[in-house]
Amino acid sequence: GDWLSIKPSFPRGMKALVDEIHAAGYKAGLWLAPFICESKSSLFHNHPDWVLRYPDGSPVIAGYSENWNGDFYALNLQHPDVRAYLEEVFHTVLNEWGFDMVKLDFLYAASIYPHSGRTRAAHMSEAMSWLRCLVGEKAILGCGVPISSALGKVDYCRIGCDVGLDWEDIRPARIHFRERISTIKAITTTIGRYPLH
Repeated sequence: GDWLSIKPSFPRGMKALVDEIHAAGYKAGLWLAPFICESKSSLFHNHPDWVLRYPDGSPVIAGYSENWNGDFYALNLQHPDVRAYLEEVFHTVLNEWGFDMVKLDFLYAASIYPHSGRTRAAHMSEAMSWLRCLVGEKAILGCGVPISSALGKVDYCRIGCDVGLDWEDIRPARIHFRERISTIKAITTTIGRYPLH
């Protein structure tokens, strides 16, 4: 969730990096997961009201990653401050830093829980249209997004799950967790969905 916080390992900032990429004759792309935040993020601690919540007040978990800090949470895209923050993020990334493309991941988080009297499909459709407006003419690679919601709104789209270093991640497979990192699932979904190219 802390997309504008730059680590000390990038002392010259992101624009200098993008300028070097452009000088070498390439286009620059950046991975973001705009609809989620981690439990250890400044965003989660400073703005707990930005996190989508169930009626009992508990946060809506959008997924789990052993590579991160465990659970990560869906942001409430109906909250005006969340939208203002993400508008600032995309303006900075695309216009100030100069990235040519964004790879946007975990986009399903926009529709993981129906709320505000709207269906999951309505939330997803609105979120994807809004992203297209934010990014403008620059390229979007959509990931972790229901394919029907991405049609006509992204330039590229991953149509399967992430591949892993192993053929199958046994622990999530045992509980039939659909969104697991799995090479076999990536292959089968890619074969099944290739006509959508």
